[in-house]
Parts: sequence; C-alpha cells; structure tokens
Amino acid sequence: MLESEQRAAMIVDLVERYKGGADSDQIKREAKAVFAFVRPETVALAEERLARHNLDPADLHQLHRLHLDNLRHELLQLQAAIEPWHPVRTMIEEHEQILATLERLEALNARVQAAAALDPAARQELADIAANLLAAEYHHRREEEVVFPELTKRGIGATVEAMEAEHEELRERKHALKALAARGADGGFEAFRRELGELAAYIVYNLGDHIYKENHIMFPAAVRLVREEGLWPRLKERCDEIGYCNFRKLH
Repeated sequence: MLESEQRAAMIVDLVERYKGGADSDQIKREAKAVFAFVRPETVALAEERLARHNLDPADLHQLHRLHLDNLRHELLQLQAAIEPWHPVRTMIEEHEQILATLERLEALNARVQAAAALDPAARQELADIAANLLAAEYHHRREEEVVFPELTKRGIGATVEAMEAEHEELRERKHALKALAARGADGGFEAFRRELGELAAYIVYNLGDHIYKENHIMFPAAVRLVREEGLWPRLKERCDEIGYCNFRKLH
C-alpha cells in the first residue's frame, strides 16, 4: 500500500507540473517512469488525491494519453529501424495480438461478474481467449531460446531470468484459464465467477506489464546490443524452426 501511495503522490506532482507548463520533454521522461507498471488501484488513489487538491482527474488521463502516445512513437521508431522479417519486429506485432486478447479477457470478465448465470457464448469466448493466450507459447519460446540467450551473453542475464520466471508464472495461469473454460460452472456459478475474476485480474495486469517491459526495455536492448554481421538472419532461421503463433479470430 505504501508503494501505491508513493506512486500516487508522484502522479499528482507530475499532473500539477504538467498543467503548470513544465518542460514537455522532461514530463514525458518522468511519465515513462511513473506510469510504468502502474496498477489500477494506484490510478484510482491518484484520482482521489487530485480531487482533494481541487484538480480535475481528467488531467491525469490526458497526461496518461500523452505518455501512451509517446510510447507508441518510440515503438514505431524501433520497428522502422529494423527489417520486416526481423525477429524483434515479429514479436512486437505479436504483442499487439496478445494485448487485443487481454482487452477481450478484461471485457468478458466484466460481463461475467455482472451476470446471474454463465452464458454458453461467454464460456466459448473464454475458451477462445485461453487458446489465443496459449498460442503465444511459440512467441515465448522464441524469446527464451533465441533472443534471451543473446542478451544473457551481453551481460543482462539477471533481467532475462526475471522475464523467464514471469513466463512460467503466466503459463500456469493461462493453463488454469483453459481448464476453467473447459469446466464451466460445474462447481457452481459463484465459484466460476470468483476464479475467473482472480485469473483475469492476474493475467491482464501481469502479462500487460510483461509486454511493456519487453517492448520498451528488452527489445530495444536486443536491437542495440546484438549487432554482429549476419547474426539476425541466423537467429531468424532458428525462430522459423520453432514456429509462430496461430491466433484465433475472436468474434
């Protein structure tokens, strides 16, 4: 809770300086650090503090949109700097599919939490979402077996180990989500709703956080550090051997 309060105070300070006309480049740099890995409850706490300071909480969302636009610009720059076949570019594109799946999971969970019973269509959608999340295992394998080892050789093995540990934790929850979709409400709708709420909250936040770190820390580091002539084409061949994600189209 202390960390959430400290980060909320930082957000309020940032909003005040943003509205006060502080240097925009400095604000963008600080926003990247402040909003990184921020939890929803921290944002809610910041909104409460802004209201107590007679500031409009909408200013927070305006600043957050500026931050997101800046991140998108950085990511587009990274993509533009590498070839269309490049393994990192493919992984960034796959992240877009995974993030879209997380949005569907979040929306589905909200509907189920407000429902009185399990709709068969909702159960099928959950099965499709779980299948898409597990289809991303090819993506994670290419990271673990191709890109991460190159980063470890170049001195950032501790960060790689942390990312691989997150893969394992997320993998466990994704399989649990698949099992929940297969089981449905056999154990009662309340139990289904509770388990879905816990799994969805964990996966949406932690996988989104994981993708953020890969897009804005790990992948730029890979492009910057792995520069030997002819190495990326060889790494691409190894990626081809592992295979790619067969994402389902979510209706």
